Amino acid sequence: MDIKAEQTDSDFVIALGDNFYNEGVASVDDPKWKVLWFDSFTGRTRDLQWYCILGNHDWYGNEDAQLEFSVLHPQWYMPDYFYTKSFEYDSFTIGFIFIDTDLLFYGYFGQLSDDFARKGWSVEKGTHLKQLEWIQVQFDLMKDYEYVVVLGHHHLVTCNDEDSGVYMQELLRIIEQNDASAYIYGHKHTLKSAKKGNTLFIQSGAGGQSEGLCTINTPGSYDVWGQGSTNGFVSVEVTGSQLYLADRMKGKTIISLYGPYLFLILIILYLYTSHKEPETVVVTKPVVEKVVEKVVQVVEIPKRITPSDIAIVTFYAPQTNKEHRVHFEDSLYTDFSQYTMSNIADYCHHNGFAFFFRNNHLVDTDKQAAYWGKMDVMKHYLDKGYEWVVWTDIDVLFFSNSSLYDNWLSKATPNQHIALVTECLGNKGVSGTVRSGFFAVRNSAQGYDFLNAWKASFATFGKNFNPEQEALENFVTIQPWKEYAMISSHDGIHTYPNCLHYDANPISVHFPAGSKGDIKNYYKDMLRNQGRPNDFEIKFPIKPDQ
Repeated sequence: MDIKAEQTDSDFVIALGDNFYNEGVASVDDPKWKVLWFDSFTGRTRDLQWYCILGNHDWYGNEDAQLEFSVLHPQWYMPDYFYTKSFEYDSFTIGFIFIDTDLLFYGYFGQLSDDFARKGWSVEKGTHLKQLEWIQVQFDLMKDYEYVVVLGHHHLVTCNDEDSGVYMQELLRIIEQNDASAYIYGHKHTLKSAKKGNTLFIQSGAGGQSEGLCTINTPGSYDVWGQGSTNGFVSVEVTGSQLYLADRMKGKTIISLYGPYLFLILIILYLYTSHKEPETVVVTKPVVEKVVEKVVQVVEIPKRITPSDIAIVTFYAPQTNKEHRVHFEDSLYTDFSQYTMSNIADYCHHNGFAFFFRNNHLVDTDKQAAYWGKMDVMKHYLDKGYEWVVWTDIDVLFFSNSSLYDNWLSKATPNQHIALVTECLGNKGVSGTVRSGFFAVRNSAQGYDFLNAWKASFATFGKNFNPEQEALENFVTIQPWKEYAMISSHDGIHTYPNCLHYDANPISVHFPAGSKGDIKNYYKDMLRNQGRPNDFEIKFPIKPDQ
């Protein structure tokens, strides 16, 4: 561990619980402090700041002694059972949420029930609810951070067996809803990682003991890497744009920070191995082995998405070209777009999304109909660094302020770069083909390739009745685009007026060509329900969006 700390110019260490086997420490004067901490870490790691949390084996002893020790020796940092640390760098900010998972895992009546009762943690006080609420508050405070990492002791996702905890699923729900970058933990004596949603779950509990690899994952997740019956730990690298699961080495718990743009997180849960004899505790002194340089797996985790990473784009009033058919006349655009633009702008303002609509300068309508220009518009705003760019036709009203990211885009796997919704056909609410007037593209090489290929299909589909629509329908049936596309049901996301009786609370509704004035009437009803004047509209600047 000292070797690695020197190599990476490490800044601090994190200990993820079960810091002292087998029954924690008895007091701040317990000999284990000297034998297992002061004397065991004598090189680079001895000089670093340590950030620590508790595991169940620490609760078997005097858990408060570890908090009290941090007052006497600030290098051992454990101000409370739950706390946070944040680090701001030039290109990103990362937040760490340190939590004690023991009550969430064992519940009030499990093996630590007496300890929890002594602490005053009880059902009547709703202690576990307060703990979960505290975690949510920290996520709220870190909502604009590029990365948020949760660090606890007990496992989630990578080992969904009968020993999966009493309230841990509530913790999982919070982690998923807040799109955490990673949850890193131990408890199980294996090395494993899995992906669920946008969160990487890293299990690293094989520092002092090992066991066979758990193969029962939480539904909806997939394995990234795993190795059982061996000792070691996992490293994670975080840059300004990605988080990597990287190399493995033998050793102990360490978090390393080096350079202004890069973190190296090396985490192993169990610092010591021991066994207990009557009235005697025999502890095996940790042995730091040589670094294993071989890289075992590399996995890219997208940067944590914030509202400012999303742009919604459209045309305000595209030019009509007589040689290329368009669906709407300019006068019709002018009539209803004042309502849709006000509505979409309100929606984006509420959710913190960027909104761009005057994009005529990006489209050469002398060569192609305006609707073929949406690909160029999308690429223009991807070039500006938005993680997702959402296209919406102009004849759309947003009925709900629910976030398109939370309810739609966040469900895309790392391999899905195109987000599409099906069309609602007729009064039966039947899902038809995908919508070319409402979709999103991820800022990735695959996203760019898709837009370029779709635009290039003009030569094949340009003379068809619904050319770009038919081209899109074709693309989602062939590789690689089929693999890259996430096709979601229109229900609850995007629908038509004649399907409103069937779709559950859609976020947006498409009124083709204004649907003979329906769009105006619906919009005024929305304003009336909000207590706003019917003539409300936003005055937009004349200059195009840049």
